[in-house]
Amino acid sequence: MLLKSKVTLLREHSTYTRARFHTVEENLDQDKGLVIAPVWSVHMTGAPVLLTADQYQYVAYFDQDEYLTVAQRSLDTSIWKICRLADIQSNWETGVHHAIALQIDRQQMIHVMGAMHAEPLKYYRMTRAHDMASFQRYPQMLDHDETSVSYPRFFRDGVDALYVTYRDGRSGNGNQFINRYDEEAGRWIRVMSEPLLDGTALDMSAYINGPHVGPDGFFHLLWMWRNTPDVLTNHDLCYARSRDLMHWETITGTALTLPITLHTDGVIVDPVPVQSGLVNTTYTLSFDAQQRPLISYHKYDQDGNSQIYLARYTSEQWQIEPATRWSYRWQFGGTGAIPEDVHIDPVTVGLDGTLWLHYNHNLYGEGMINLDAQTLQPLHPSAPVLMPRAWLESYSQPLSPFTARPMTVDWIADTGRSEQEYVLRWEHGPINNDRPVAQPWPAPTLLRLYQHDR
Repeated sequence: MLLKSKVTLLREHSTYTRARFHTVEENLDQDKGLVIAPVWSVHMTGAPVLLTADQYQYVAYFDQDEYLTVAQRSLDTSIWKICRLADIQSNWETGVHHAIALQIDRQQMIHVMGAMHAEPLKYYRMTRAHDMASFQRYPQMLDHDETSVSYPRFFRDGVDALYVTYRDGRSGNGNQFINRYDEEAGRWIRVMSEPLLDGTALDMSAYINGPHVGPDGFFHLLWMWRNTPDVLTNHDLCYARSRDLMHWETITGTALTLPITLHTDGVIVDPVPVQSGLVNTTYTLSFDAQQRPLISYHKYDQDGNSQIYLARYTSEQWQIEPATRWSYRWQFGGTGAIPEDVHIDPVTVGLDGTLWLHYNHNLYGEGMINLDAQTLQPLHPSAPVLMPRAWLESYSQPLSPFTARPMTVDWIADTGRSEQEYVLRWEHGPINNDRPVAQPWPAPTLLRLYQHDR
């Protein structure tokens, strides 16, 4: 959540038609943000993506009928253009697993993927810069390893070259690939001839976080292995880094042979066994004041309670410390999407050099833990700083009148670059664990944009 205490709201309200491509006109609606469009609200789908690039803003989302849709506006207007990608639709069976990926290349073409969970590639890109009418579907990026795609993610390097990473295969039996887009040739190129991560020989797959470009110029990658589709079988938190995404090494600089497997030396951060609380939705990468990677994640302590742990490489080993002392166990398991009882944001560095860990907890609420930068120990272990909630809660209360099931409000940060700071407000029903939701259903909710000065 990136909303601060002082916010300048975009106060327009949009009308909406169901044409595949159209312009949305605005009307005044006080304090409700800039409305983009109605969206599916019955259950949680893949989250919308917000991208600010040049003088344009893009939002990719599943619309009120669960079709993948892209909205565009110029930053000097409140008029949205909406393009529904009418042959890409989400569904009950995969819901929240239907991740959306959106990014722009150096020639100002938008690329978008989505609604894939062990499914054939679904990918569009523009053929003319910032032209919404030029979206074209491409049946493939390459001609292999694209029949069972999950979890696509675009990212860019230090010179804004565009990359995509995704898993091909199924949970418990898949490989992780990285492609780079060649703008001049208008085609994708496989970065490595081998998969980056390969669990197929051991009937497992990797769940990744990254790659992230760090302040040291490296690409940093976290992952954990999973043996089956059951989230209980996550194990072994791992790390590797690369200068060019082709040559990978351990935290100590030892070169790695690809593909990386469970038995690759030097990549395991914490050898967490199965059924020990390691969960692929709840771990983050950040950096301390010395630009060292800092990993925060969830696992069970020796008493079986849920705790947030921190890991950082110092003195020739990974230093692992608990950041919390909770008397609570997040008991999770099974297949499909599961609700988060614990959410962790990346650690930030305070003005005094101390570290701050932000969390949301199902029982203990939202708070900040102040950590000693050297020891990683909480400075006030029995009294975390609780977040001031009054203002945020006034905007986080569901606007939907639906009460038969809980409605949730999520705030989604901008993935682009701007002098302003933008967030999306997304209101939806609960995770359905990939199963149909019985009637009655809530009406579509409105996806909204908020803005404030940095």
